[in-house]
Amino acid sequence: MIRSLIQEAALSAAKAQCHAEVEPRHVLFALARHFRQRPECEAFLPLAKSALEPSGSSYETPVMSDAAAAMLDTLESDAAGIAALQQAFQTTGDPSGGALRPERRRPRSTPRRRARSKRPPRSAAMTGSRSTTFWESSTA
Repeated sequence: MIRSLIQEAALSAAKAQCHAEVEPRHVLFALARHFRQRPECEAFLPLAKSALEPSGSSYETPVMSDAAAAMLDTLESDAAGIAALQQAFQTTGDPSGGALRPERRRPRSTPRRRARSKRPPRSAAMTGSRSTTFWESSTA
């Protein structure tokens, strides 16, 4: 039962990131999300989420990789899922094994500014600061 839940969640994570293939990092993200309420697993979710970066560009349904299928085959119970999650983070601290470490974007040196329009300043008639009202001007 847990295998099918995690498989669908991993597929969903791969789709959300536009990845062409479901990889072990997607399975680990699904496990971390599934067990996020447990005290021994709550610290793994932000790490697993950061391992999903960078986003891809695929619009097709992701294909299950052999490594992800092998990881899913080991999930027979909740205890096996928690053990797989803990083992993945204890060996490297990175669910992708360091190979798929997210690239850090460098901040821009200067913030982008919106170009100012070259409109003329508004006249008093356009701003509504007229001293007379409609009724006063029509009776005069």
